Amino acid sequence: MENKVTREVGLGTTNAPYERNYSWDIQIGRDVYLVDFKDGSRKLIEKDVSGFPSISPGGSMFIGMQVEIVHG
Repeated sequence: MENKVTREVGLGTTNAPYERNYSWDIQIGRDVYLVDFKDGSRKLIEKDVSGFPSISPGGSMFIGMQVEIVHG
Protein backbone atom coordinates (compact mmCIF):
# COMPACT_ATOMS: atom_id res chain seq x y z
CA MET A 1 0.00 0.00 0.00
CA GLU A 2 1.38 3.37 -0.99
CA ASN A 3 1.84 5.95 1.79
CA LYS A 4 0.00 9.11 0.70
CA VAL A 5 0.42 11.13 3.90
CA THR A 6 2.05 14.40 2.91
CA ARG A 7 1.78 16.47 6.08
CA GLU A 8 4.11 16.28 9.04
CA VAL A 9 1.54 16.50 11.84
CA GLY A 10 -1.81 15.06 12.82
CA LEU A 11 -4.26 15.02 15.72
CA GLY A 12 -4.40 12.57 18.56
CA THR A 13 -7.15 12.48 21.16
CA THR A 14 -7.83 10.84 24.50
CA ASN A 15 -10.95 10.79 26.63
CA ALA A 16 -9.28 8.92 29.50
CA PRO A 17 -9.43 11.88 31.96
CA TYR A 18 -13.19 12.16 31.42
CA GLU A 19 -14.31 8.52 31.34
CA ARG A 20 -15.51 8.64 34.92
CA ASN A 21 -18.08 11.28 33.91
CA TYR A 22 -19.54 8.99 31.22
CA SER A 23 -22.06 7.61 33.71
CA TRP A 24 -23.70 11.04 33.91
CA ASP A 25 -22.81 12.71 30.60
CA ILE A 26 -23.52 11.12 27.24
CA GLN A 27 -20.97 13.34 25.45
CA ILE A 28 -17.73 13.30 27.41
CA GLY A 29 -14.83 15.58 26.58
CA ARG A 30 -11.49 14.68 25.13
CA ASP A 31 -8.05 16.25 25.13
CA VAL A 32 -6.57 17.00 21.70
CA TYR A 33 -2.88 16.74 20.89
CA LEU A 34 -0.85 17.80 17.88
CA VAL A 35 1.34 14.81 17.00
CA ASP A 36 4.58 15.13 15.02
CA PHE A 37 4.80 12.19 12.59
CA LYS A 38 8.58 12.38 12.36
CA ASP A 39 9.52 11.99 16.02
CA GLY A 40 6.21 10.99 17.66
CA SER A 41 6.19 13.96 20.03
CA ARG A 42 2.88 15.47 21.04
CA LYS A 43 1.71 18.85 22.27
CA LEU A 44 -1.58 19.47 24.08
CA ILE A 45 -3.57 22.02 22.07
CA GLU A 46 -7.04 21.85 23.69
CA LYS A 47 -8.53 20.27 26.83
CA ASP A 48 -12.04 18.89 27.34
CA VAL A 49 -13.24 19.32 23.75
CA SER A 50 -16.78 18.27 22.89
CA GLY A 51 -17.59 16.96 19.46
CA PHE A 52 -15.36 15.56 16.77
CA PRO A 53 -12.04 17.40 16.33
CA SER A 54 -10.16 17.21 13.04
CA ILE A 55 -7.29 18.90 11.27
CA SER A 56 -7.48 20.90 8.06
CA PRO A 57 -6.23 19.20 4.87
CA GLY A 58 -3.14 21.41 4.87
CA GLY A 59 -2.45 20.60 8.50
CA SER A 60 -2.40 24.23 9.59
CA MET A 61 -5.75 24.54 11.39
CA PHE A 62 -7.53 22.63 14.12
CA ILE A 63 -11.27 22.27 13.54
CA GLY A 64 -13.52 21.47 16.50
CA MET A 65 -17.01 20.42 15.58
CA GLN A 66 -19.64 20.40 18.24
CA VAL A 67 -22.80 18.52 17.38
CA GLU A 68 -25.88 19.43 19.38
CA ILE A 69 -29.07 17.43 19.02
CA VAL A 70 -32.31 19.23 19.84
CA HIS A 71 -35.41 17.17 20.50
CA GLY A 72 -38.64 18.89 19.49
